[in-house]
Amino acid sequence: MLVHISFTAAVIPALLLMLYFHRRDVNREPARVVWFTFILGVVSTAPVVGLVLGAEWLGLDPDRIADPRLAGLASAFFQAAIPEELFKYLVLMLFVYRHREFDEPMDGVVYGVAASLGFAAMENVLYVFNGGMVVALLRAVTAVPGHAFLGVVMGYYVGQIKFNKQASRFRLILFSLLWPIILHGLYDFPLLSLLNMEEGSRTAGDIALILLTLAVLILEGVWALLLVRKLRRQQLNPEAIPTAKVIPAPRPANPVTTWLQIIVGGLLLTWGGVLTALVALGTLVEQPTGIDILYLILGVVILALLPMTLGLFLFIRGLKRIPPRVRRARTNY
Repeated sequence: MLVHISFTAAVIPALLLMLYFHRRDVNREPARVVWFTFILGVVSTAPVVGLVLGAEWLGLDPDRIADPRLAGLASAFFQAAIPEELFKYLVLMLFVYRHREFDEPMDGVVYGVAASLGFAAMENVLYVFNGGMVVALLRAVTAVPGHAFLGVVMGYYVGQIKFNKQASRFRLILFSLLWPIILHGLYDFPLLSLLNMEEGSRTAGDIALILLTLAVLILEGVWALLLVRKLRRQQLNPEAIPTAKVIPAPRPANPVTTWLQIIVGGLLLTWGGVLTALVALGTLVEQPTGIDILYLILGVVILALLPMTLGLFLFIRGLKRIPPRVRRARTNY
């Protein structure tokens, strides 16, 4: 049960943040594309881990640097910021950028957040199962929102690359990668530096470095909210932005699609819920250890949580598509 609770605590913050930024979009993006981008973000953790482990195998391990501050700086940028932001960027440019649903600047923000939070959710699961509920609570208000804010910044510039024909394309491409990498690296630098220091060697100045992490997080949040507000104003005033799309009139719901969503959503919800319950009961009988914990986490994410989340979305969407019942007015005789 503790495993189940920790897993939920690790993933819920990312899902709530993704829902918030999706709701900020005046012209809502299709949920299937948003969720697929989220899943690609989850998958992008694999090459990042492979790249980091491969570099360590080749002897390129920042922990070998004697100075803990330089080691923390190298780890922050070369093991975290650069590979993580690069692969999230590839998700946007290789999949989202060419997608037909990416048809206005705000879409870059929505999909940027989805890719970033997919990565953050998987990363959070791995951290939480090593550190427990305390880590879950700390990352819920720090690292996970930080990934979302960086997704906004990256997505904003990706949207400008596609729709802003007046600005320098090279400058926009540079900024779309450079700003997230710099902010991410500066956020991680104090934390990783402190981890590399022995207990007795930390000075008051070293501990004060944590203020840099908080300052970067606040800067990311303010910048992200200002960018979202700017793009939202553009959406509400489409005549001022030639590339903005006009909100189409709603089409009548297809009853076949509606009931298919309800049925499939219900089946996926049932499958994910039953499998999660079985895993939770299994951990009570036999506690996993070592590499089995990692396999258990990956299995629950892929086989239970993702189907359950998709099923919940389909089920709710299907219910919303059901037209309201037409009631006959009572006639008094």
